[in-house]
Amino acid sequence: RKIDQQRFLDLEPVLGCPDCADGGSEWIELEIDGRIKKVTIEYGTEISGINEILVELRGLNMTLSN
Repeated sequence: RKIDQQRFLDLEPVLGCPDCADGGSEWIELEIDGRIKKVTIEYGTEISGINEILVELRGLNMTLSN
């Protein structure tokens, strides 16, 4: 419910220039209807249609990292 599944599936596997100039990267991998898709993005990037889940995952990551 927190992700536009078709929007996610339509994304390129790499968006922007992750890890360029030491900016960092993040990735999200989902299984949708038996299909596994991974998208790597620049750290902190917002993406329409999937931003809500990115924000939630970032929060979980921060909690687990501490």
